[in-house]
Amino acid sequence: MADFLKIGKLIENLTGFIKVKIELLKLDILEEISKGIASLFSLVVLLVLGLFVLAFGSLTLAVIINGHYQSPYLGYLIITGFYSILLIVVLILAKTGALTDFIEEKFVNKSKEIIEESHKEDE
Repeated sequence: MADFLKIGKLIENLTGFIKVKIELLKLDILEEISKGIASLFSLVVLLVLGLFVLAFGSLTLAVIINGHYQSPYLGYLIITGFYSILLIVVLILAKTGALTDFIEEKFVNKSKEIIEESHKEDE
């Protein structure tokens, strides 16, 4: 009878241990998701601000070019041409797969760095 109580206690302790490990795993997953969401939000904010800087910088440069060439439209045309050429280059890179390969390589390398840092923190 004493052995049965010990086995029952052992099973109860093991069940409690498993529940605690599951809760710890849930908290770890929640922490990683929270970090990911915070990083994504920061990236979106930076992208939006960067787009504002790019847009107003482009308009400013176009106005400067307009003043230099004494033309009401030439600066806008030059800036539009520059962005059109840039778009064509990006489309060509995307069509050949070079852009996708580059992005995948950067993503994989960054993921490996994050995983390695996570393992170092766990030690």
